Parts: sequence; C-alpha cells; structure tokens
Amino acid sequence: MCDMLRKSIAGGIMISLGGAAYLSIPDKTLGAFVFSLGLLSILIFEKLLFTGLTGHVRWFSSPTRSSEIMLMSLLGVTDYTPSKRTLFITLIGNLAGCQLMGWVLRIANPELTIKADELLLSRGARLLEVFQTSYIFKNIALGFMCGILMYIAVDGYKKSKVCGWLVTIMCVASFILCGFEHSIADAFYIDMSTFGDHQCHKYFFLFLVIVGNLLGGQFMALFNKTDPPKFK
Repeated sequence: MCDMLRKSIAGGIMISLGGAAYLSIPDKTLGAFVFSLGLLSILIFEKLLFTGLTGHVRWFSSPTRSSEIMLMSLLGVTDYTPSKRTLFITLIGNLAGCQLMGWVLRIANPELTIKADELLLSRGARLLEVFQTSYIFKNIALGFMCGILMYIAVDGYKKSKVCGWLVTIMCVASFILCGFEHSIADAFYIDMSTFGDHQCHKYFFLFLVIVGNLLGGQFMALFNKTDPPKFK
C-alpha cells in the first residue's frame, strides 16, 4: 500500500507540473499539447493516475451469480483481483500530490494563482451555479468525455510502442481544447486558486468531474476487452 500511495502522489505531482505549464503559456493551444508532459511522465516512469485506472476497476472480488459472470464476460475481465482499493488509494494520492504542488507553487509563482482563478471562473455558471440540476449533469458529462479520452490515452500508449505516445499527446490536447474536465488537473487548479466565497462550489464541481471520469472509463472498457492491470 505504501508503494501504491507513493506512486499515486508522484502521479499527482506530475499532472500538476503539466497543469502549471498550461497556466504559464499564453497560447492555450500550445499549452494543451505541453500539458501532455504530465501524463507521458506518469506512463514512462510507471506511476499511478486515477483517470488511467477508471476503466479497469472491478466492483466485486469474484463472480458467483450468473449476472456477475455475465457482466465480467461483457467487460472482458479475466482477473478478479479487487481494485476498488487501488482506485481509491490512487485518487487520494493524486489529490495529495496536487495539494502539495499547489502549496509550493503559490509561494514560488503567485501569478499562477491568479491564472488558476481565471481558469476556474471561465467555467462560468457551470461552477458558480454548480448545484443546479442542469449543471450537475453537464459537469458529469464533460468528465465522462474526458474519461473516454484518458482511457484511450493510457491504453493506447501501452498497446503501441511506436506511436502510442502520439495517441497520448493527441488525447490530452483534445480533452483540453474541447473543454472536457479532468478531475486531477482540476484538483491542481483548485488547490492553486483562492476563489473567494465559492469554496464549496469548486469542491462539489470536482466531485462531479470525478464521477464523470469514472463513468467514462468504465464505458470505454465495454468496447475494449483486455485483461486489467494487476496490482500488488
């Protein structure tokens, strides 16, 4: 568990570095491509990222009922090792890594705090009125679409040693340019920001994006029958 948490914290730090680069670059198209530094670093150094695992989580340890066996067959899962714990620890570690980098960068480069505030405020009513039903579904949907792209980005990198890195870069740039929501990147922006009287809004917003990312990864797994990664 300690090794898993260490890799998860490192994953949060790496995504935060990509987020800091994105905030620092005036040209947001270029920034979208540079942001992929975070995910590529995680894949190269074999760290853990919540959105890279969402398509592989299993909700029970071994199938006993016919409905469970049918579900696992549909998902193409042949290894029934539980990974709910892995997913939860990875999420906590990623958030901790983002929090750490948020504290450090607030001191090292206060201008990034202003840019993080501006980025969050650019969400407009989706964040400022996040408790409205329509915006709840919209934020989950945007997280869902990012979850699909992140599944493709991570599994695509692992499947092709020749051009997998290109798939990763294009998927990362696409979710940013399309305005989809990545929970760990958003966690970093939130940790960097002040955002005045809207603290509860931004954390509920983050929760909705986490749900959307999880659903997106699970949905994409339906179309890609592969053995899930094994964790110690």
